[in-house]
Amino acid sequence: MNPILKHIASFLSFIFSPLLMATYAVWAACRISILAVLPMSTLLGLTGMVFAITCLFPMISIAVLYKLRIVSTPGLNKRTERTIPFLVSSLSYAGLLYYFIHIEAPHWLIMFAAGGLLSIVICCIVNLKWKISVHLTAAGAMTGLIFRLVFSDLYLVNPFPWLIAAIIITGAVASARLYLNRHTLGQVSCGALNGFLCVFIMTAF
Repeated sequence: MNPILKHIASFLSFIFSPLLMATYAVWAACRISILAVLPMSTLLGLTGMVFAITCLFPMISIAVLYKLRIVSTPGLNKRTERTIPFLVSSLSYAGLLYYFIHIEAPHWLIMFAAGGLLSIVICCIVNLKWKISVHLTAAGAMTGLIFRLVFSDLYLVNPFPWLIAAIIITGAVASARLYLNRHTLGQVSCGALNGFLCVFIMTAF
């Protein structure tokens, strides 16, 4: 394995961690949709809450699980150690769903949280027998949200640069996970499809 390519793949896996993708997705939506008319302070506050709920809470929980030796690595590379972290992530997305409902967010944003929750539940069930890629599930969910904004004409500014960027990121993360031998082609493909379909279909309701 080429050391430089390994570092690049590890870096991509880190900056596009599943814990960060909801934050990226919501920020992209804030810049594309009707939300763009809101003051920057409001958009930053909204994105900050998404970060706290879907990244900080699970990250702290995983750190505690690691300290208690319930999981052997913070990266959760072993399939058998993923169930509890999946349940924690499910709770975080349930919290995000409640938060969006509480602030009376646009319906498509509420359903994005519902779609994210559904995709994690599916990952948890599949993970009992097979190691589906959570990185690609998260990347697929982000792409699904942006594609929904495009498909339903819910954008105020040109969304295609954001959509192209999301697709490139998904491909780059898939390549990184494959290069690091964390997943097979089937696992990354199913992960991306899971995240994309859950968000795209749920935001249609």
